[in-house]
Amino acid sequence: MDGLEAAQHLSRLEPRPAVIFCTAYDEHALAAFEAAAVDYLVKPVRLERLVEALERARRQRLAATPGLPGGTPVALRQRSHLAAACAAICG
Repeated sequence: MDGLEAAQHLSRLEPRPAVIFCTAYDEHALAAFEAAAVDYLVKPVRLERLVEALERARRQRLAATPGLPGGTPVALRQRSHLAAACAAICG
């Protein structure tokens, strides 16, 4: 399974995880957004773009989370692990 297929599967989950692609290939950006990616970063990634993508993911998550009275967002469960595998080793 490649990253685009994984993103398509993840987009069906509730709550939907925020997916940010980080790749050297700009030609897959449209497919990534069709799979509900939050952002698509092309290497080399500038720090400003990474911060912007993470903030977009945070805002999207908060907007999708029901709030408590007074607008306080419900506490989000924090993940403790992230696993990823590279399909090819870059030389």
